[in-house]
Amino acid sequence: MAKRRTKEEMRAEFHRLYDCFECLDQTIKGLFPRPPELDFGGPISREKMLSFVESGKANFSQICAGTREAINDDLELLEEEPEKAAVFLQTYKALSGRDLWDDVEPPTTVVKALLKRGRLHSAEEFRLLKGQLDAQRLSNADSDKAESMLGAFEDSHDGQD
Repeated sequence: MAKRRTKEEMRAEFHRLYDCFECLDQTIKGLFPRPPELDFGGPISREKMLSFVESGKANFSQICAGTREAINDDLELLEEEPEKAAVFLQTYKALSGRDLWDDVEPPTTVVKALLKRGRLHSAEEFRLLKGQLDAQRLSNADSDKAESMLGAFEDSHDGQD
């Protein structure tokens, strides 16, 4: 069984993820300009997310999951426009001083691990797997397994998420 992380460890994980997200978001804005009609005021600030924890509206696990989901959404843009991916990765490294894949696992790596495990544990995993399935990035065999896993998750979490 996995060791339960302390509140301090979760806080540090959130800050690490949010640092990564900010760098990703800054890099994405330069390469993938968003039309004004699709700009909804930007992401929720770090301070606002922390205030959700302080007020009891969320916990660190939830804000970490939300930040990971935002990172994965940004990474999907790279898969949609691979010609911009090399520039993106170079820009990220120039801004952060680190390689992107040292900061986050590629969605395909996470999906492979989910398929190997054969079971989804969270709504975040569900959305990630469904996104890869919907984008037709899985083999036929993996697509079949993913559909089965998504169905099982929906059945077991009906009305809970």
